[in-house]
Amino acid sequence: MESTEKVLRNFFSPEGRLKSIPVKRSKRDVIMNHLAAKFEPNHQYTEAEVNALLLQYHDDYCTIRRELIDTGRLCRANGRYWKEASTVQVAPPAP
Repeated sequence: MESTEKVLRNFFSPEGRLKSIPVKRSKRDVIMNHLAAKFEPNHQYTEAEVNALLLQYHDDYCTIRRELIDTGRLCRANGRYWKEASTVQVAPPAP
């Protein structure tokens, strides 16, 4: 499997825009974890705020938002979105 850094380098432009959404699940997970990290844990966002944040990275913010919800990286209820602290990805300690 490719390293996280390599996947990010391959799928993001130097300007930080997502070039395409990966089809392969392992690569898509790396991208979705990266984008989910852009959300502050336990902060509630409106749908417009989520869309605006994701639009900074890719024009198809709807697909990305849906993927973040479907995979549990973001939660949604009553028109509000949030990332629970328990979904924060922690990097493993350096060897």
